[in-house]
Amino acid sequence: MKTKKTSCGKLSGIRIYLSGPIENAKDDGASWRQQFISLTKENHLNFKIIDPTNKHDDMVGEIAEERKKMRQLKKNGKFKQITKKMKWVRRWDLRACDYVHCLVVYIDPTIPSWGTPDEVYSVEDQQKPIFAVIEGGAYNAPDWTFPVIKYNEMFSSVEELVEHFKKLDSGQKRLDDRWVLIKNG
Repeated sequence: MKTKKTSCGKLSGIRIYLSGPIENAKDDGASWRQQFISLTKENHLNFKIIDPTNKHDDMVGEIAEERKKMRQLKKNGKFKQITKKMKWVRRWDLRACDYVHCLVVYIDPTIPSWGTPDEVYSVEDQQKPIFAVIEGGAYNAPDWTFPVIKYNEMFSSVEELVEHFKKLDSGQKRLDDRWVLIKNG
């Protein structure tokens, strides 16, 4: 019988929120998130990942059929319903940001996004680590990201980011004072 190998490293059991465009992203922003989750599992990183494209609650869902419903509500001028729905979505997402140890954000400067900066600034206010995947890395990062996200924690790909997490987890890279690892809850 095969035993499942998982990390017992410094980051074992941490919670990570995956932030990034959903509303205007192709595939509702799901593919990069799925890639990150798969790579962390393949690399035996024992992380608890909160993926907002995979919510198990219709009230706060915002992809696929829910996205179509939102477009229809807008088209029909049902702004009160949109407001009610998005207040729940925002509350859920920001609560998830409160709950995690760090945030991983996908930034594509060509995609308009309102929720992503809200999540990033919420996590920054709490002085938690923020890691970014940006096509082209820091060279293509929007100027406003530099005071919020360390330039050496901006990566060109999901693969590069997972390699960084492996080094943090193994102790090859030191955890700085932004990490507050309360894992028994």
